[in-house]
Amino acid sequence: MPTLENSITADVCVIGAGFAGLSAAKGLIDRSIESVVVIEAQEVGHGCSGRNGGFVFSGFNLDEETLIKKVGFSHAQTLYRHSETAVKMVKDNIRDFNIDCDINNSGILLANWFDRPEILDDYKSLMTEAFGVNLGEYDARECRELLKSAHYYGALHERGAFHFHPVKYIRGLANALIAKGAQIYEHSPAVRLEPISDGKHIIHTPKGNVTAKTVILAGSAYMKGLSPLYDRTQTPVATYVMATEPLGDRLKTAINTGAAVYDTRFDFDYYRPLADTRILWGGRISATAMNPPDIKDKLYSDLMRVYPQLEGIKIDYSWHGIMSYARHKMPVIGNSVIGRPADGVWFTHGFGGHGVALTHLFGDMIAGAVADGDETYRDFTDHYGLKNSYGTLGKLAAEATYRYYILRDKIRG
Repeated sequence: MPTLENSITADVCVIGAGFAGLSAAKGLIDRSIESVVVIEAQEVGHGCSGRNGGFVFSGFNLDEETLIKKVGFSHAQTLYRHSETAVKMVKDNIRDFNIDCDINNSGILLANWFDRPEILDDYKSLMTEAFGVNLGEYDARECRELLKSAHYYGALHERGAFHFHPVKYIRGLANALIAKGAQIYEHSPAVRLEPISDGKHIIHTPKGNVTAKTVILAGSAYMKGLSPLYDRTQTPVATYVMATEPLGDRLKTAINTGAAVYDTRFDFDYYRPLADTRILWGGRISATAMNPPDIKDKLYSDLMRVYPQLEGIKIDYSWHGIMSYARHKMPVIGNSVIGRPADGVWFTHGFGGHGVALTHLFGDMIAGAVADGDETYRDFTDHYGLKNSYGTLGKLAAEATYRYYILRDKIRG
């Protein structure tokens, strides 16, 4: 895709070609806003949209029980339904645009790390009674037929969830949007956002600029410097991922299911079998050390703890991704982040590890607000707005919180 090297105009300029930015662009085009420009600092999907584990499931970083306590039973149901819609959006895109992204519809397993069956029983009851979600259930013996590890004591199965190759997906989505008329420019970082006359803005890049009436900030934790308020209301948190060599028949000696997996600890492992018999394995989080040099060794150690029968396998790739967290652990959305009411600048961030599906929803909600004045996004802003994350102090507080919960899980078993 080209780099922006001249001055252009558009109805809307989207900053960030990740899931949220491309979903906003799609929503605008679907609503007959034809002049849409997307600028990206690196390549399409470079940030957390391409560096995640590929899990597509409903819910938020904030757990459902706390969500009900915060917003009430009825509104919690409304928000959860939105998250289910987000999952459907991703699946619809794959179908409608015929995107080849290794989709696997085997669902997602929540495996119980602790020998405490009430953890899964209570969660299953909550999801059924509060949200009408019927989760499948495996006892310890059944679970260990699927996940051949002594560390698991049962699992719940979210059958409507799926997993996929996020980079293949987002590149397919970008190509589909270009075919529908969107202009997407890579290696074109926004370096300055300047309001001008007639309610318009100029977005400056190193070699060109975009003049637009509406701007959408969708770079999440990878975008800094355009709006101090946008920056200081999110905490960047790193997570780490690796991919093994292809394992062939050896894969089933450990993972005998096509489902993706995560567990009930705070600092859980998350992983999934890939189409070529690799294991994609992720875990560990940090608000202070973004890319430690020994992360491959640490993740390999985590894998061996769960599946020692795979000892000696090679790790072909490892990387890190940076997630955006808000203090209240819910996504944020709105406009006017540079200080004036109705200034035509929209934003969204704070997906906290649940962004694969939710970014699609929030990008589309912004598109609906811009194109049609749709105020569905207020379902979130009425309770979860911008809150100062306190910069370095907030990172240190987050890191201390993580260490506390990790220690608590170790004490529990």
